[in-house]
Amino acid sequence: MKNSKLIQVLETLSKIELKEFKKYLQSPLHNQRKDVVQLFHLILAKKSAALPLSAKATFYQSLYPNQPYNPVKFDLVVSYLFRLLQNYLAWKNWQTDSHKVQFHAGQSYAKRGLKVIAKNTFDKLTTDISKKPNRSGVYFFKLQQIQWEEHQLADTNSPQTYSEKWAMSTTLDHWYYIEKLKHYCLLLSYQQVYPSTYQLPAIMNILSTLQTSKAIEIPIISIYYHCAKMLKTPENKDNFLTFRDLLFNNQSILPASEFRRLLLMSINFCVRQINNGQRNYLTQLLAFYQVGLSTNSLLENGKLSRITYHNIVGTGINSNNLPWTQEFIGQYKNVLEKKYRESTYSFSLARLAYHQKDYHAVLKLLQKSNYRDLLLNLAAKTLLLKVYVEQDQDALLFSHLEAMQRYLRRKHIIGYHKKNYLNIIKYTKKMRSLNFFDKKELTAFKKSIQTAEVLTEKSWFLDQLAKL
Repeated sequence: MKNSKLIQVLETLSKIELKEFKKYLQSPLHNQRKDVVQLFHLILAKKSAALPLSAKATFYQSLYPNQPYNPVKFDLVVSYLFRLLQNYLAWKNWQTDSHKVQFHAGQSYAKRGLKVIAKNTFDKLTTDISKKPNRSGVYFFKLQQIQWEEHQLADTNSPQTYSEKWAMSTTLDHWYYIEKLKHYCLLLSYQQVYPSTYQLPAIMNILSTLQTSKAIEIPIISIYYHCAKMLKTPENKDNFLTFRDLLFNNQSILPASEFRRLLLMSINFCVRQINNGQRNYLTQLLAFYQVGLSTNSLLENGKLSRITYHNIVGTGINSNNLPWTQEFIGQYKNVLEKKYRESTYSFSLARLAYHQKDYHAVLKLLQKSNYRDLLLNLAAKTLLLKVYVEQDQDALLFSHLEAMQRYLRRKHIIGYHKKNYLNIIKYTKKMRSLNFFDKKELTAFKKSIQTAEVLTEKSWFLDQLAKL
């Protein structure tokens, strides 16, 4: 019983929703079975008493005293309750969208022969959605639905004009372009991570058509068109800049969820470019993060993930925006998940202090923090390693490297990460034992760093060599 779909869905309902669902069940319009209501109350009583949900037979005896257990009958009442729960959730989702309510009311008027009332309803819907700033694919989808219903209402003796039919067809085209481009951008993003040979001939026709079509003047179509071009030809920075400007300048026409999706796509694009050696994208990446923060687009349920927080700190530091980064670290500390808050905050301050060459502060911050997160612990150990190298504290360094190596042996770490940190240890030891007067040895070591397949601190090693 406790693992049933019914219980799983009920556990997601808030207190307000549970009260609302109770009223829904008690309404004769939705349910006329008392045993369904009783089952719901029994489940709530068990939950509120913090007791494990009883076996089916126990529930059955509470519902039907003095009757032998009938599994078919019990499963049937559970099924009724689950179906009503589904209907409630669908109704709740439906009634929160006033457009859906009015649209379906208009359809009902039309079916009952109330054409004038239906026409007035659809006219009002068109006016309402036109007043709103949203001009995403949802707008064109709703508009073409209304236009189709108005076409159905048109009197055969007074049919719609050719221009009205043309407008309906154009609206449908616009919606189709947006949805196809949206899916194409999604596929292109996935191909960056998971290369494939799939061909998309239909989208190629759309891209070609839009080059000479007035539809490209519609902001949302232009946004996705240039997003597709940016992802398809990342080496052309003009496509990226055009897309960036379109996205920032037209934020008001996009629903928050769609703006967030495009923003994350942009962030991932910049990260890939930086990983490919295009460090000039660091400034662009920071700009996307800053917009994401100012619009709360990077928050989920009011919280900023620690991974995003670390990425923003890293971007701020690497783009040499240290004052802004310091302000960010403090300002967004309290929107981190509580269990990761202090460790994430202290490590971020340590990273910043390291780039400010305040090694004393780095050591103090790292030594007082308890990093329970495995990868964060390793990142902290790596930062400490850098401090020892740059302060020429070889005794502490080699002791630290041995401890770090033992830690890697003890912990179950994914292959890539384990190999990376073992390489950091290996190359650090080798670097500290180099003969600095032997150019051949230095050149060979530098080449081994440059060609290492798994080494996240490659640029740091090269910077250290440049100082020799």
